[in-house]
Amino acid sequence: MTDIHYHYRDDGRPKHGSPEDRGSADRYYGRQYNPHWNCPVHDKRGNLLRWETVTSEGMSVSEIAAYNVGFHKETDRKDWGDGPVSDYDLTLIQEIE
Repeated sequence: MTDIHYHYRDDGRPKHGSPEDRGSADRYYGRQYNPHWNCPVHDKRGNLLRWETVTSEGMSVSEIAAYNVGFHKETDRKDWGDGPVSDYDLTLIQEIE
């Protein structure tokens, strides 16, 4: 299994843009399952220039597993003011209650 420690802070929380972070955000905002992560690109001085998306084709098995953890662990949902996002989410909400 690939070492993916660089996607996590010293306290174990996923870094912004990491596979687990993106999975959690996708689920929270009601987006479809789509393994990816955002790689920060810095200049020589360390200033953030932009974020580049790494799709599932460029991800390791461990990174996809981390995305899955974030996606399936996220229990909160963005309240868009129009009820559950989907029948699938409604089923999950009923299972939690």
